[in-house]
Amino acid sequence: MQARSARKVILYLHGGGFTLGDAVSHGAMVARIAGACGLRAALVDYRLAPEHPYPAAIDDAQFAYEGLLARGFGGDDIILMGDSAGGGLVFTLLHRIEQQGLPKPRACVAISPWGDLTMAGESFRDNVASDIMLPIGWITRGRDAYVGAHDAAIPDISPIFATFTAPPPSFLVVAKHELLASDSYTLRDMLKDAGGDVAFHEEENLPHVWTFYQGKFAPADRTIMQIGDFVKRRL
Repeated sequence: MQARSARKVILYLHGGGFTLGDAVSHGAMVARIAGACGLRAALVDYRLAPEHPYPAAIDDAQFAYEGLLARGFGGDDIILMGDSAGGGLVFTLLHRIEQQGLPKPRACVAISPWGDLTMAGESFRDNVASDIMLPIGWITRGRDAYVGAHDAAIPDISPIFATFTAPPPSFLVVAKHELLASDSYTLRDMLKDAGGDVAFHEEENLPHVWTFYQGKFAPADRTIMQIGDFVKRRL
């Protein structure tokens, strides 16, 4: 494993509703995930709204990806990974990669991804009361701060409106009763319809991005080990 993974790296895009989060807030979780995968990780400290609305976050994500390519990593050496808003950015970035003919990543992993900034999915209505982590008003404000006057239904903002061609293997992790659950179901079906190999893990009675509580919460540690197993199988 060490010989094969020596030149592999995780490119991680953190969550925070496009308005919060950085390498400090997410560093411990990403380090634990990287350890489970047996890889190094680069955590992108992308610019945040409202000071830096769309397209700042996705531009920074692409800049980081191309930076790895410029440093000699092949697309096949990179695992794209993220949570919540960063999980959505994983697939927005994948769409840009396909559209611009860049080398595709080896695999994608998204934890509770936010893939629809129109917030039209059923879970945005049905799970308002059951999601103890994400107040609907807070993510609506984050959406508005990031999207601004742009159309939230374009693929460069909401990847559920993208068209993918032969996407790399993907692993989606979601809590059944969280506000963003619909986005994971839609992304799963889209990727499968495009010919992608999609692993899907759903949990009940757990909060949005429960992996954040690694080291303190057994389900978080178990899920991180599942992410590690998925990545290792693709190396």
